[in-house]
Amino acid sequence: MLFNNQGVKISYPCSWSYKVIGPDKDRVKDAISGIFTARDYKLRYAKASRTGKYHSWSISLWVESEAERNSLFAELKSHTDIKVVI
Repeated sequence: MLFNNQGVKISYPCSWSYKVIGPDKDRVKDAISGIFTARDYKLRYAKASRTGKYHSWSISLWVESEAERNSLFAELKSHTDIKVVI
């Protein structure tokens, strides 16, 4: 990654991470597994919110391009069991 006056320039391919949050721990995990079926990725349960209402997972994987990175983000964000993608 390079930082300049125009923002961040990401060099592809590269390692990328997403943080995914949803209300049901198992359904969020299943959603992630369904989206990344044909890919190698690392999935780690991060934590539950203080009240236990939300659960977060960290996903790490290799992306080949900005288009691929954005496509995966959109697919995660559009899943009904996932509330937030960072």
